[in-house]
Amino acid sequence: MRTIEPGESLVYQFTAEHSGIWMYHCGTAPVLHHIGNGMYGAVVIDPPNLKPLDHEYVFVQSELYLSPDGKVNIRNQSGTTHVIADVQGYYSATGNRYNALQPQRILDTRGTVGNLPGTFGAGQTRNPTVTTAPGVPADAPAAARAPTRRRRVSPSPARSPSA
Repeated sequence: MRTIEPGESLVYQFTAEHSGIWMYHCGTAPVLHHIGNGMYGAVVIDPPNLKPLDHEYVFVQSELYLSPDGKVNIRNQSGTTHVIADVQGYYSATGNRYNALQPQRILDTRGTVGNLPGTFGAGQTRNPTVTTAPGVPADAPAAARAPTRRRRVSPSPARSPSA
């Protein structure tokens, strides 16, 4: 693993010998922190003789564990970047019930959502408050970020499959 600096790229090539669904994540250390913060998704390899489908969905979701004051740490490891964060639900104070919400934006550094405007610099951490999002109670111990989605529809004369 190595850090890919702004403007650089790294290509991973592989031969898909088996169909299925596999997890992917960024190749920058510390991988455990990235996975824990939702920087992962799914690689879907369809079997060669798969019949046309009407729909195919893959949902990937992660949890954000909140500090006692309802905040979450978002850290930028290197370079500079803007950050957008949405919350789509929360766990009850007892932690045994998930409550879904329409996605609510809690941070967008391109503007003023979250009151933390401007790009994140290398090593910078920001702490948006999740419990101020509409519908999230002040005593919520954890929240869920919006999922990564893949959608595949049946081919038609007007439309090709999309991923």
